[in-house]
Amino acid sequence: MYSVHKKKPIRTCKKSLERYTSYRSYIKEDFHHSCGYCGDSDEFYGHYHIDHFKPQGDARFVHLKTEYSNLVYSCPFCNLSKSDTWLDQDEFIDPCCATYDSHLKRNDKGKIEPITKNGKNMYKHMKLYLLRHELIWVIEKILVQQEELLKLRDTLEEDSDKLKVADAFIELQNTIKSYTRLYME
Repeated sequence: MYSVHKKKPIRTCKKSLERYTSYRSYIKEDFHHSCGYCGDSDEFYGHYHIDHFKPQGDARFVHLKTEYSNLVYSCPFCNLSKSDTWLDQDEFIDPCCATYDSHLKRNDKGKIEPITKNGKNMYKHMKLYLLRHELIWVIEKILVQQEELLKLRDTLEEDSDKLKVADAFIELQNTIKSYTRLYME
């Protein structure tokens, strides 16, 4: 089992800004350019959102509208699925919380799986079962492999069989990336 995130999101910004949208550059870095909920990289979607973990549309949380500790860098799919939902008994888990990974994991195919009751609630409400989350995870693995393959390719002799195989794999990976871009638009 794998963590949902490649790198654990954190919140480091200590500034107090008037508009929550002014935190965009800070939150993007703190969440490592990935959705706090599903871990998908912002490389594959257009514009990422800034989600209010405790929803700004809920009167109980209006005072948290510009609190950095309540903001989550979110892909459009997770943010729109979560919306202003807040579950009183089985609340959502803050992605920066140390226990987030004990509620949700990824299997060896990249599919997000719930572990606990809270994880199941998030999985359902935020549609973490969508195939796109699994595909993004696989594509990101392919990109890492491609980088490694490109480094290896530079060490191979010209006209060797190994170089031909490496080039064929690189071409296949580029084809997969091009289809991915079409799917994500």
